[in-house]
Amino acid sequence: MLQQAGATITIEADAILVTGMETSQIGYLAAEKHIAIYELSLHRASLEDAFMELTEDSVEYHQIAPKSGAVTEAAPALAGKATR
Repeated sequence: MLQQAGATITIEADAILVTGMETSQIGYLAAEKHIAIYELSLHRASLEDAFMELTEDSVEYHQIAPKSGAVTEAAPALAGKATR
């Protein structure tokens, strides 16, 4: 019913996520079919979510993994202990 009206549906464990349709449209369609809906919640992405989605492919800084054993070799020196 919702997909025929142009919405995209995602079914999760405890919810059905509908995108591409206003909550009022969902309510009207359900009422026409005599389907009881107990809760409709509007979820909008935050500005941070939108920014992260738009920039997910452009990373300015990359993490470089240290050589194996580099951390354990440096730890005594950083703690102020002699290594030899």
